[in-house]
Amino acid sequence: MRTRLGGHVLVESLEALGAEVVFGLPGIHVLAIWEGLRTSDIRCLGFRTELNAGFAADGYARVSGRPAPLLLSTGPGALNSLAALMEAASAHVPVVAIASQIPGDLIGRSRGYLHELPNQLASFEPIVKWAARVTSPEGLPELLAEAWRRALTAPTGPVFLEIPVDVLTGPTEVPRIAELDAEPPAAAQPPPENLGEAAR
Repeated sequence: MRTRLGGHVLVESLEALGAEVVFGLPGIHVLAIWEGLRTSDIRCLGFRTELNAGFAADGYARVSGRPAPLLLSTGPGALNSLAALMEAASAHVPVVAIASQIPGDLIGRSRGYLHELPNQLASFEPIVKWAARVTSPEGLPELLAEAWRRALTAPTGPVFLEIPVDVLTGPTEVPRIAELDAEPPAAAQPPPENLGEAAR
């Protein structure tokens, strides 16, 4: 039996959420995700730049009405998607950006790790409607479901989830993910008696 990694848990979580396609390009820190996708039924649409992948994810979400997973590599790769995510935010398009990050114990320590940013999460927070960091494989399914839910909650829009590379590449005993609930809350409806009055 092969060892399951955090990347496999992520792919299983995407499957459980009903993802049919992902957008992005492989990078050194996200290879565990792409390894998980190799045996998945999820279609992988690869691009030469994260910017193009971001705009393609935006277009897919607009046409399908479904959240579009966007896979990004740490640092410069992730930052290259910002213009596409700004457009998604302006148009309220549910893109679920998922970026790798340097190992968790090195975040914020300025050690010069490959593709390290002073604060990757802070680069996305002003643009997306919600941003978070996964800290363990066990927390990955729940946080991904929360990201999916928030992307679909009115007003819809892009969200950002970063996952340290050690979480993606580390072995895990998280049970296989079969289903996740990411149903957004029901939109508030006015009382029927007020509709006629509002129409006048």
